[in-house]
Order: sequence, then C-alpha cells, then structure tokens
Amino acid sequence: MGVMQHHDAITGTEKQHVAHDYERLLNAAIEDSTLIARQAFNKIAQGDSTKLPLFAYERCKLNESSCPVAETSKQFVVTIYNPVAWDVKAPIRIPVKDGTYEVYAPNAAKITSQLVDIP
Repeated sequence: MGVMQHHDAITGTEKQHVAHDYERLLNAAIEDSTLIARQAFNKIAQGDSTKLPLFAYERCKLNESSCPVAETSKQFVVTIYNPVAWDVKAPIRIPVKDGTYEVYAPNAAKITSQLVDIP
C-alpha cells in the first residue's frame, strides 16, 4: 500500500511505464483481496468451510460497461463498499441483460430501481 501512496502515484506525475507497474501491483492486490472476500462470505454464509462454495463472488470494475455475473445470472448479490466516514447517496449502475429486476436492501426491504437502456 505504501507504493500506491507515493506522491507520483497519487498525483499522476509518474512516467507511463511506472503507471503501468502501479496498475499491475494494485490489480494483483485487488485480485488477492477478492479471493479472501469470497472465502469469508462463504464461511459466514455456510459456517462450514468443507461445503461447496455458495457464492462465486466476482469483481466488476466500475469503469467497464460489462459485468459477466450480472449479465448471465438469474440472481446475484451486489456488495457496495463506502470507504469514507460519511453517508454517500449516489446512483449505482450495474450492467445487466434485458429483463425485470427486483432490488433489495440487506434488511430485505425493496429498493426503488430503474432499468435504463444504454444506446
């Protein structure tokens, strides 16, 4: 994490090959943490790590217009993390196939949602 907080990494003043290396390191760390999150979710959901995994847990990047899990699954769970110390209210966009969707909060309350076509 210290490398990612270097002044060149934060400000974007590094050379392009250094930026690519930062990207590679950060992506590797995210992939490793995704594996840990997958294992943790399954352990919490099942209580027994010897069972087959209940959750596939895949990461979809916010800057991409494709999310294979959301586009191919009949049901899926979305985990949204707020890293700041205050409430944030902003639309969440998830690329999905055509269809009808119901969105629920963790307390099982239905959340108002809207399906928007992307031209």
